[in-house]
Amino acid sequence: MALLEDRSAIPISLGAYLKLQHSILSMADAVLPAFLQVLFQNAMELLKKKLEFACDIDNEGQKLMSNMEMIQAVLRGGEKMKFNDEQRLWFSDLKDAGYDAMDVLDEYLYEVQRRKVIHLPHLRNHTLSSALNPSRLKFMSNMERNIKCIAGKIDDLKNKRLTFQVEVHDQTDQQHEGSMCNGSTSLPPISPCGRENDQERIVNMLLQRDLKPNIAVLPILGEAYIGKTTVAQLIINDKRVSRHFDVRIWAHVSPDFNIKRISASILESIYDKSHYDNLDTLQKHIQKRLRGKRFLLVLDDYWTENWHDWEELKRPLLKASAGSKVIVTTRSGAVAKLLGMDLTYQLKPLSSEDCWSLFRRCALGVEVKEYNSGDFLDRLKMEVLQKCNGVPFIAASLGHRLHQKDKSKWVAILQEEICDANPNYFIRARQLSYAQLHSHLKPCFAYCSIIPREFQFEKEWLIKHWMAQGFIQSKPDAVATGSSYFRTLFEQSFFQRELVHHSGERHRYSMSRMMHELALHVSTDECYILGSPGEVPEKVRHLTVLLDEFANQNMFETISQCKHLHTLLVTGGNAGYELSIPKNLLNSTLKKLRLLELDNIEITKLPKSIGNLIHLRCLMLQGSKIRKLPESICSLYNLQTLCLRNCYDLEKLPRRIKYLHKLRHIDLHLDDPSPDIHGLKDMPVDIGLLTDLQTLSRFVTSKRNILDNHSSIKELDKLDNLCGELLISNLHVVKDAQEAAQAHLASKQFLQKMELSWKGNNKQAEQILEQLKPPSGIKELTISGYTGISCPIWLGSESYTNLVTLSLYHFKSCTVVPSLWLLPLLENLHIKGWDALVKFCGSSSANFQALKKLHFERMDSIKQWDGDERSANPALTELVVDNCPMLEQPSHKLRSLTKITVEGSPKFPGLQNFPSLTSANIIASGEFIWGSWRSLSCLTSITLRKLPMEHIPPGLGRLRFLRHLEIIRCEQLVSMPEDWPPCNLTRFSVKHCPQLLQLPNGLQRLRELEDMEVVGCGKLTCLPEMRKLTSLERLEISECGLIQSLPSKVSECLEHVNDMEEAVHAHLASKKFLEKKLHLERLDMLHRWDGDNICSFPSLLELVVKKCQKLELVADKLPSLTKITVEGSPNFCGLRNFPSLTHVNVTESGEWIWGSWSGLSSPISIILSKLPTVHLPSGPRWFHSSLQRLDISHCKNLECMPEDWPPCNLSHFSVRHCPQLHKLPSGIRHLRALEDLEIIDCGQLTCLPDLDRLTSLLWMEISNCGSIQFLPYLPSSMQFLSINNCPQLRLSCMKEGSLDQAKIKRIFSVWIDGAEVFSSADEPRFVIPAKLQKG
Repeated sequence: MALLEDRSAIPISLGAYLKLQHSILSMADAVLPAFLQVLFQNAMELLKKKLEFACDIDNEGQKLMSNMEMIQAVLRGGEKMKFNDEQRLWFSDLKDAGYDAMDVLDEYLYEVQRRKVIHLPHLRNHTLSSALNPSRLKFMSNMERNIKCIAGKIDDLKNKRLTFQVEVHDQTDQQHEGSMCNGSTSLPPISPCGRENDQERIVNMLLQRDLKPNIAVLPILGEAYIGKTTVAQLIINDKRVSRHFDVRIWAHVSPDFNIKRISASILESIYDKSHYDNLDTLQKHIQKRLRGKRFLLVLDDYWTENWHDWEELKRPLLKASAGSKVIVTTRSGAVAKLLGMDLTYQLKPLSSEDCWSLFRRCALGVEVKEYNSGDFLDRLKMEVLQKCNGVPFIAASLGHRLHQKDKSKWVAILQEEICDANPNYFIRARQLSYAQLHSHLKPCFAYCSIIPREFQFEKEWLIKHWMAQGFIQSKPDAVATGSSYFRTLFEQSFFQRELVHHSGERHRYSMSRMMHELALHVSTDECYILGSPGEVPEKVRHLTVLLDEFANQNMFETISQCKHLHTLLVTGGNAGYELSIPKNLLNSTLKKLRLLELDNIEITKLPKSIGNLIHLRCLMLQGSKIRKLPESICSLYNLQTLCLRNCYDLEKLPRRIKYLHKLRHIDLHLDDPSPDIHGLKDMPVDIGLLTDLQTLSRFVTSKRNILDNHSSIKELDKLDNLCGELLISNLHVVKDAQEAAQAHLASKQFLQKMELSWKGNNKQAEQILEQLKPPSGIKELTISGYTGISCPIWLGSESYTNLVTLSLYHFKSCTVVPSLWLLPLLENLHIKGWDALVKFCGSSSANFQALKKLHFERMDSIKQWDGDERSANPALTELVVDNCPMLEQPSHKLRSLTKITVEGSPKFPGLQNFPSLTSANIIASGEFIWGSWRSLSCLTSITLRKLPMEHIPPGLGRLRFLRHLEIIRCEQLVSMPEDWPPCNLTRFSVKHCPQLLQLPNGLQRLRELEDMEVVGCGKLTCLPEMRKLTSLERLEISECGLIQSLPSKVSECLEHVNDMEEAVHAHLASKKFLEKKLHLERLDMLHRWDGDNICSFPSLLELVVKKCQKLELVADKLPSLTKITVEGSPNFCGLRNFPSLTHVNVTESGEWIWGSWSGLSSPISIILSKLPTVHLPSGPRWFHSSLQRLDISHCKNLECMPEDWPPCNLSHFSVRHCPQLHKLPSGIRHLRALEDLEIIDCGQLTCLPDLDRLTSLLWMEISNCGSIQFLPYLPSSMQFLSINNCPQLRLSCMKEGSLDQAKIKRIFSVWIDGAEVFSSADEPRFVIPAKLQKG
């Protein structure tokens, strides 16, 4: 069958496409270039516009349009085809022709637009004038020639399709993921999978009492292979679920929603038989079997978003008993929303530890606790976790791939498994997600491959990119359409939310590693991130430059080789790095750009040649240092978006910006809008002519000058399409109310956020503000610097039914607050700097029915907050009183208040009227807290900071719910009463109280105390006994220079518990502990830690001793201590009392470690740093068979090691920054278990001992060892070698035919000075760790 014939001749189904996905071809072989359809669709739109203006070349245009319509028909079917090499080449040529057509047509329409805005257009555009203009004649001649050339190319491509055939599959070949995966089963997973917590939470949700007649549906939402089916299997087999539900049913749905098949599966799951062919019979039997019973139904792998399908499927379920539940596993947020209404369980990636545990269990074939992994496997940990990205399927697959393989081959196998395009399982699932997308969404997703990994972006940012590329077709509201596109991709898990903004808007998103790889595949070499593996594609269209990876001016040489760019995104870079764009780059290479983004780059100016980018739709300079844009920007007649977000140095916009009729978005937002920071002084005259503007974040009014060249607020008159936010500043220069009225702010109905700002006095301020009435749909309003005496009538109007946040700053002269309590949805109210206000509010029974947070700040005169029991502010949960020195107690109770902050308000009388208060933060506000103490019955957390007290009064009573107590920077505090602190605390902190002489003995009563800090209390000389602190888990004592000893009889604190949460060290990684840590720092007078026969810390796991210069003896035995860090404590006498010690880190602390070495019973890891040692001791007593890791660093005096060193069972050995070391011991040749060797910054080393006997060695790094001339003999097990800043060694390895070059030829991956110079693989696949890269 010919490829390009009538579209009805290509009856290709989705099933046929999915069957092709199941073939052995890589993804790229089965994917039509994602941009092709939208490319020709845009070209068609341009061609239609062109034909409206130019009838003189109508024949060629009509011929071209005919061919392009035919091509579009082919592209609509081509997605489902399997291509051979010839066909893929044909599509590539077709794509090039499409881009050429779009460029030429775009150039034509640019000229049409230019002629509309030139000076004297009616005269210069007259037919006779145009006929006499040589430049116009030349343009038309070139245009006609170019269009004929492109029409010829496309015609040739049309004819060429007759030379090859296309394989077409019949509808009967349909095969969806469900059949490819053989469905799913309700049987539980064989081994633990890290989803037990999810299982517990969902089971608890299912068992909640529910008597509603409707079926409750709980969607489990997540990416492909994230574990949705596994979780559902765990739940349906849970014993509690089995007891609770009469019937448990499992049905696999699949993308092919066949209600008859699904109904048959449900019926078969109920009673083993489903031989009925009629849907009506099936559903009647289901209804009969479930009538009056409470069931749990799992619908696994649900795809369809058709509500009618769901209504039909659930019909026979409605006669079941109340409390029946349906679990639906799905990748689609739209499905979850359709079926689950408001309740959805989002299944997140596995934690790093669970993912790592699953990988090791599959790789090693044993429980982790039975295996000591060693350092090489741990070195691979970050690599594996990065590849797995929390997906259990990948972790298990990689683990099984390595199972029973020689460890020397693990690196190669791991890389092959990750990098090879495998059409099975996971890749197939991702393909299916992409194939399910509508055609208009595919280029939007493919384009996202330009987004760097781990880069967080906002929805609005990405939509602007899509608009610039023409992915969002011309519609009245492209932003709304783009939002719909984005929402669909997000709901189907192509994006994931990373950060939720406090305002509920401008969330930040990212792409998972899996989705990023999928986008790279489907973009088919059109997108590239500079610095990625491989060569820059010859015809790359969209390029990202990461300055962190490519931070130099030479990058423009690489960019200049990319002749077809439509997108250039430059981001990253270091602070202070200035970028200058070469003029010729814009004149030649980048002429086809649609989007140019320089993100947070310290660029100060743009070249005038930017005006040559006639195709440019989007210019983004956010976070730059630019002061002034060249006027040539006003020649960019296709420009849609000008982003100058956070450009604080910007002084003015181009004067002729009014001619950019297609401009829709001018983003001038500042995260910090303080007038003292930004430099923009005014707006261009006639900016109001851009009536299609949808974004204008700031409008700066300015004073009238001699030439009347000022930006009057009346420029806003016709800008009724503005959306989002608008800040209007310098309102003090508005002439009068009449000028203010001409802005017609009330007509800007699409605005969500508005700010009105004054910086000076205006005698007509009241009349002006009255005319600046915001639109009624506003959600957030800020007014600052207003100098009028009274507020406008509209400010308290009930018509503002959507207003949620209101901020009123620096109303210097206002004495009365308007009727803000009438605003029905007001939740947040911030009143600041009202110097003349004495009284707040009144006694209305309608007071602030929705208000949740009230913030008073810098109100010097306010004294009263009037009210009675009717004005209870029923929703108020948070109150902030900040520097209101005269404010007294509210005269009414705030029954819902749970959190209060009082700062710099010493007359605030107390907290008696807040019965629900749970959290209090009192700062520099007198001692009123003590008078309220007994009434704080619900308080759980309190912070006392900068209070002027010397003594905390006794007899305050106990707050039985108080859990957290912090006392900070109370510089006069001398003592606390003996009955303090309250006995139910779990956290107690005393910081920076320099006069405090002692802590109360009441500490012994704190049986539930888990965390205690004593910091910066310079006059403390001792600590009270702590025998009864049986729950203490963490104790920090630092900057308490007079403490000479720890308590002699510390109780059995830091006790071992069963519910453990953090892995303590490598060899116990399978066990989980709640880390028990004691931290002693800067205790200048501490010299002893006495002990007796009673063990004071039986379960202490970690001890840190830092800068305790006089500490000598730890007489206490610490039987459970496994890790110790000693830094800057040269008198510390040794480690003899720690029988379980496995991890030792000694830094800058003398040479006492050698006296303790033989006393270590079974050390695993020892780190020695900054020791004054010249020669290491020798002898067999140093050779612990358990020692696996030894690091020696920054020992500046170390000259040599004994020949019998290092200990023989090491798996990791590192020597770093030892500049006097001139020789490594020959004993290193006997380290048969050594896997990892580092030699860094040892400038006196001239050679290394031969390592060919080290049969386990996998990884070696040699850096900054300039005297080493040759490599030693290396073992065949070596997988990775890195050499940095070793010039002689580099020359030896790079010399053609040298012995060292022969040595490295057997190594899987060799890196020299940050670049991979050799790999035994077909192509470089090993990513060098960041810490090993040059520089």
